[in-house]
Amino acid sequence: MKKKSAKLTRFIEDLHKFIVNHPQFRNNPEGKSEVHIQTEIRPIIIQYLEKHFKQEGYKDHLGKAHESFYWEGQEGILGKQRAETLSSMIVSLPNS
Repeated sequence: MKKKSAKLTRFIEDLHKFIVNHPQFRNNPEGKSEVHIQTEIRPIIIQYLEKHFKQEGYKDHLGKAHESFYWEGQEGILGKQRAETLSSMIVSLPNS
């Protein structure tokens, strides 16, 4: 996706709506650590990405979703391929 494109804006807005309307989304994170909140929200984001890539016509939409989403400190093969960053999460979006 191109930066500041209508498609990117729609993607971000739809992701936000999906997260805040998801039944597992915690509305009051008071008293929870950042790591705990990240652990809870990660599956919600992955679920959205799986749906998104399926709608975009990817043959392996599940693999693409997991490959495209990286959380700082993530372990495993996908986590080790990426350079360290200062942000708490990076969502890499495909160019389209």
